[in-house]
Amino acid sequence: MKLALLAALLCASGSPEGIPSRPEELHFAAAEVRLGSPAEHRHRLPNGAVVYVIENHSLPLVDVMVLAPLGSALDPPGRAGLATLTARLLRRGASAKHSAAELGDAFDRLAARREVVAGEVLTTASLNLLSGSLEAGLPLFFESLREPAFAEDALASEREALLTELGRRANDPAALADRGWRNLLYGAEVVSAQTPTAGSLGGIRREDLLELHRRTFAASGLVVAVAGDVSTPAVLKALEAELSRFPGGRRAPLRLPAGAAPKASPGVYFQAAGGSQDSVILGQPGWSWQGRFADADLYAWMLLHEVLVGGELSSRLVRSLRSEEGLVYYPSSDPGLALATQGTFQIRFRTRPEKVALAVEKVRAEIARLASEPPSADETEIARASLLSRLGRTFESPKDLATLFAQDEALGRPAGFWPGAPARYRQLTPADLARVAAKMLRSEELTVLISGPSPPPADLSRLGAVTLAAAP
Repeated sequence: MKLALLAALLCASGSPEGIPSRPEELHFAAAEVRLGSPAEHRHRLPNGAVVYVIENHSLPLVDVMVLAPLGSALDPPGRAGLATLTARLLRRGASAKHSAAELGDAFDRLAARREVVAGEVLTTASLNLLSGSLEAGLPLFFESLREPAFAEDALASEREALLTELGRRANDPAALADRGWRNLLYGAEVVSAQTPTAGSLGGIRREDLLELHRRTFAASGLVVAVAGDVSTPAVLKALEAELSRFPGGRRAPLRLPAGAAPKASPGVYFQAAGGSQDSVILGQPGWSWQGRFADADLYAWMLLHEVLVGGELSSRLVRSLRSEEGLVYYPSSDPGLALATQGTFQIRFRTRPEKVALAVEKVRAEIARLASEPPSADETEIARASLLSRLGRTFESPKDLATLFAQDEALGRPAGFWPGAPARYRQLTPADLARVAAKMLRSEELTVLISGPSPPPADLSRLGAVTLAAAP
């Protein structure tokens, strides 16, 4: 780590004598980020399925990703957990032709790794294996997705395992803080409706899984990404053969959830929880890219977030919080710009109870200062170089690039969203960031949740009126 930092400093300064005395004095050459066009890799099969293929022959490996339009945010009322159970059974369950053990053994013999994960609005099934095993592994992989048995005993087992996991999470201080935070922003009734419980999981029947699978795993609704040691014509031929066995039908657009209207409860809240430290979440309802992919304000907000908390060496918040040794632990942040649903701008950290008031005061002060003292030209350039460098690394992996292009297709994002992002960030000026800071940052409207051992620290009154929040 020290050697990497020294190398970065030497590259930035040109010689040891030119090493800046402070991180904010660092200057970097503008990052050159070139992203390939999705159109180069996009193919539509005769049955309507869309496939992205990126060849990479550096290693004899192949990754196959299948994206289906189902996720936890799309669960019907009273059936929270349906998408998660469906994904778990697609991963571990039997098919119409093979038992779960037979499928597991077959993938083990091929040294193949298979996963199925339900997200908010998309479920991703993935297969990683040697390119020499693709011919044998691909039919088994698609069989498991096309013809799941959804056996009653497997459903009961996965339901019980999920309940056990949820029970463990319910007693985890970080999970308690997260759920309490969402309750404050969106209302306990909304959060409860989206959280699997014994009642909602117990009401899910095999017929529910079969019906959901029938609606979401039609070939025309699937998007496939392939990256690795493949020949594009050959893999397209193999995929066409496999996907032709799926039900057809006209592809329906993905219906994204509208999202809950924020309750927007600014103020300071304390929630009793376990552990010896206080978990602190501070922020406000965020925004969504959906339908606003060319909105310059959202790009400016991302760059502004980089100024505030993004740069590990030079961000305003890091400089402020590190001024006192051991003030916070495990800091993290989220700009609150979700790709499909509404995000939540939040800054999170842990601290000792006697330090929580000071830490919150420092974070509040930096947010307020960002609205009143816009970033300088140097700050803007450092943040821009950091953000573009990270964006470039996101696309270094052919697998990540193919997956992002497939997600664009599934979510209806414009094909130029990623390739056009670097130019949009380069066009932003300090004046743009000042305008967006004044528009989006309201330090007096922030919600602060402190979740920790009871009783609350005596000096929390320094932060204003403190409301006790019931543990979710």
